[in-house]
Amino acid sequence: FRYLICMVGGSKNPAQSAVARDIVDAILKSPATGKVPAVYWGQAEQERRLQEAYDKWAAKGNIWTAAARKAHEEQLGHVRKGCLARSRNDVQSDGSRIEGSHKGWNGLQRSYASGLESLSALCHDHVLRRNTRIEFASEDCTPFIAATHGSHHVHLISAYAKEWNKHLAELREKGRPVPAGIDRLPELCPR
Repeated sequence: FRYLICMVGGSKNPAQSAVARDIVDAILKSPATGKVPAVYWGQAEQERRLQEAYDKWAAKGNIWTAAARKAHEEQLGHVRKGCLARSRNDVQSDGSRIEGSHKGWNGLQRSYASGLESLSALCHDHVLRRNTRIEFASEDCTPFIAATHGSHHVHLISAYAKEWNKHLAELREKGRPVPAGIDRLPELCPR
């Protein structure tokens, strides 16, 4: 939130929450709630509303620091380029998630001096980490993903589960009792 950094007094400014609300309202018609994605204003409407919100608080005085004008112009530049607009409201995405994803991809390219094969493996790992986090956080995640506790090392966890399950099967085949509460672990079942 570039605007809040540029407020006189920062988080101690009593108008901070009202300014934040006005800035968010200038971009969003309605915020995301549960499974309903956020609805954004159109690009021209965002620009108009953002300028009005900035001017409203500038007129009150003692709100913006000297750096606020530059931050506001940068934000308006993003709005004019369409970075904060959503052409389709039925597709869930937002700027911060996309920027975070781009940051991850750029980090892969810069951090690893590797050939195409290694970069391909790193990219698969990057996507797997993200997908595992999303699945683990969902209310209806699979038993296997729940067993990973959010770790992206799915093949290691699956190999451990297979070994554990094999050991339990051997105990049962030999007629040995399995201690109470000891069950099979869920294994990775690729679709």
